[in-house]
Amino acid sequence: MKKLFIILFMFSTMLFANIGTITLLEGEAYVQRKADTFKLNFGDKINEKDRIETKVNSKIQITFIDNTIITIGKESSLDVEEYLFSNNQNASSNFSVTKGAFHVITGQIGKVNPSKFKLKTKNASIGIRGTEFLGDQTRVFCASGAIFVESFGEIREVTNGNYINTFENQIPSQSMPTDTKEFEEVDSQLNTNSLSNNQTPNFNTDQSSPLALNNNPANNDNPILVNIDSHETWGYWNNSISDEKNLATLDKGIVEKISKNNSSSDPNPSDPNPSDPSDPSDPNPSDPNPSDPNPSDPNPSDPNPSDPNPSDPNPSDPNPSDPASTLTDLTYIQNLLNGSSTTTLNYLGSFFGENITNVGSIELYFDIGGHTNFLYGSYSFEHSNNEYNGEIFNSGSALNLDSRDNTMFFESMSGDTRVYGQFYGSNMDSVKGNISNFDPTNIYESVNFSANKQP
Repeated sequence: MKKLFIILFMFSTMLFANIGTITLLEGEAYVQRKADTFKLNFGDKINEKDRIETKVNSKIQITFIDNTIITIGKESSLDVEEYLFSNNQNASSNFSVTKGAFHVITGQIGKVNPSKFKLKTKNASIGIRGTEFLGDQTRVFCASGAIFVESFGEIREVTNGNYINTFENQIPSQSMPTDTKEFEEVDSQLNTNSLSNNQTPNFNTDQSSPLALNNNPANNDNPILVNIDSHETWGYWNNSISDEKNLATLDKGIVEKISKNNSSSDPNPSDPNPSDPSDPSDPNPSDPNPSDPNPSDPNPSDPNPSDPNPSDPNPSDPNPSDPASTLTDLTYIQNLLNGSSTTTLNYLGSFFGENITNVGSIELYFDIGGHTNFLYGSYSFEHSNNEYNGEIFNSGSALNLDSRDNTMFFESMSGDTRVYGQFYGSNMDSVKGNISNFDPTNIYESVNFSANKQP
């Protein structure tokens, strides 16, 4: 009994410590964890406070539990200084790449709490207002949205298709259009094309393979950024491979024991479904309830067989006890956008989050369909006892598709202030999001809002 308790304690400790997974590895990489150093393999887990280092002609990619993807190139290092992803208000991450090159595609933390996502290099600190950036110790390129680079007390905003130089002993350069030669120098650090003949990368570079590095359609407008690897090729192709690896490493003795127990308990040996003693003609042999039309569903009365929580009527809901937190189905929104007539949706709500001293109000109007896609409104709230208010207006393409997870989001830039959010409920019943860069003296600050649709 004591041994079992120790095993369970160790397992639970490991489970809650894991914050990311190695989803691509070429060459050799190592992790320094407290006083120990281990060689990393594909599928290994990453913990907070880990230091990851790559060797010559090597690269490694880590997909964190919020779907942030960080890749470091050859002879590079990544420190996971802080990582918290328990709920939207407290989500935060703090990374440090003080050697080599990096490529970052932000995930949920970057969506719900962008002010709490930070990455430091040897010469600068990078904050986000976008989704993708890359660079090394002297250059940072923005591939999507916008980033803020702070160095020697100076802050530079770098928007999509631009870059900035940073230095060891002086303030950073101004933001400039991406330079081909500068970009290729960084890109060469992130790709190990210089492998000698006797070295073989352990991922497939055949362009017909799903593991091949493809062009990112989001960057097709920029001839220099067109070769940046996309979220699809860097983040999600590994899921089935990871599952197969996990299955392959299961203890065969346990599997055999489970199989033996199932077969020996079958009172009807002629039944093609040994787990179902009542109906030998059951067409669903893996289903404990033969009359259930959803044989893979552990809850036969649940109409959503793929739902990890079978009692939840909203299978895609990250919070199964709160149906209102379900993202609106993409098809529903697309149908409104493609409609021949314009639909106006009005939302009214307030603000919440750290340092909110008056929840204030936010009002949003969406005109969608009939060849329109507009967002307008206003906001007013108090943050750290300071009042902020302004107008919200986006004259076109207010609603956009996030190709990373195939969800719809809305975004507006009014001056430097950014409004971002998503729709929830089966009929776009509510919106949730954040406002960032509302305070010019603290560009990393953001506040959250929620609003309900008005009749």
